[in-house]
Amino acid sequence: MPLEEWFDNYQYETEYDIGETGVKYLNSTAFAGNLGNVELRYGHHRGSPELRTLICEQYEELDPDQICVTTGSSEANFAVVTSLVGGSDHMIVEHPNYPSLYEVPRSLGLDHDLFRLRYDQNFELDVARLEKLMKSNTKLVSLTHPNNPTGSVKARKSYVVCS
Repeated sequence: MPLEEWFDNYQYETEYDIGETGVKYLNSTAFAGNLGNVELRYGHHRGSPELRTLICEQYEELDPDQICVTTGSSEANFAVVTSLVGGSDHMIVEHPNYPSLYEVPRSLGLDHDLFRLRYDQNFELDVARLEKLMKSNTKLVSLTHPNNPTGSVKARKSYVVCS
């Protein structure tokens, strides 16, 4: 993705990187104390059974077999798109947004449209414009608010969009 390539080229040359969500130049020596027997290996593919059990305690009617813990949002986005959207389906992705949200369907050749937030509308969610992008085979609509990079926050209204 172009954004990731840009980070690879420039993130190590800047003193203050306000575009990255990670912690810069942090390594294990920054932690106080002994890390002891921390295992440095692959873990359970769906997340630690103990963590999945703890997550289930927060929600009624779920069990650990229904939980999948990912190593970051890009992996989660990929898992959601590939498990919900098939070759004959359509999806809509809000734009601008984090590139993996629209690069995953593009790279998989999935039918998708970008729902472009508009500067002249303060990047607000325009449900009427969104509804015009809906098709009979729309399976997934991806909206992110607060939006990155615009900072737009969905109004405190509830929306139900059906097709």
